[in-house]
Amino acid sequence: MPTNAEITNATVEIVRREGDLLVTAWPGRMGLLFPSLEVNGNVTWGDEATNVVFLMGISERMAEAWRCVCRDERLDRALASIMCFYVDGAPIYGLPIGKRLPKGGYKEPHWVPTRLVLRRVAG
Repeated sequence: MPTNAEITNATVEIVRREGDLLVTAWPGRMGLLFPSLEVNGNVTWGDEATNVVFLMGISERMAEAWRCVCRDERLDRALASIMCFYVDGAPIYGLPIGKRLPKGGYKEPHWVPTRLVLRRVAG
């Protein structure tokens, strides 16, 4: 079973090599790299306060690894065009797409198409 550090480092390498990584494609990519990793489950990752969803249908183990990926100082999350998901064949969730967060958040869950990118270093 891979450690969170191994999963995070693999994620950083993919982003470094490919330029970015669609968030909904991340679980599948990690499942290919680490076949012993249980990817699918019933966990949704997002912000309950604003009703924003980033990932759905992941395992507890993937949610734990995702927390580490989100905290890694080498990576940032950025908005992605919905067309990228269609072109790449990445999962698209059956939720309304969040485009502009209203004050106080959405009343119902909205999916925000997101990608992982390398953090820019000031200087």
